[in-house]
Amino acid sequence: MFHIGQRVVCLDDRFVGENRVFDPTFITRCPNLPVKGHVYTVRGFVVPYAWYPATLGILLEEIVNPPCPYFEGTFEPSFFPSHFRPITLRNADISVFTAMLNKTPEKV
Repeated sequence: MFHIGQRVVCLDDRFVGENRVFDPTFITRCPNLPVKGHVYTVRGFVVPYAWYPATLGILLEEIVNPPCPYFEGTFEPSFFPSHFRPITLRNADISVFTAMLNKTPEKV
């Protein structure tokens, strides 16, 4: 669904820890968090948890966190893809195109 270099917008900045329950230690382990409505660039992917093997965690160019120890090893915390949406043309500002539809005044 996502690829490296893709621009994404954060839809949900309520991040949770293990077991889908808010974990206060997550803020300590991951001090830099995405903000709802902000646009980011995908820089990479990691498999964050053994019990979510099919879900790749997203790493962002604009947000870097220190590596943290997990059961699976030590790596940078990542974010679940469900918190983001790819930016597509339908999300772009179309005012440039609507302005082209406006009739231009004729020269006298």
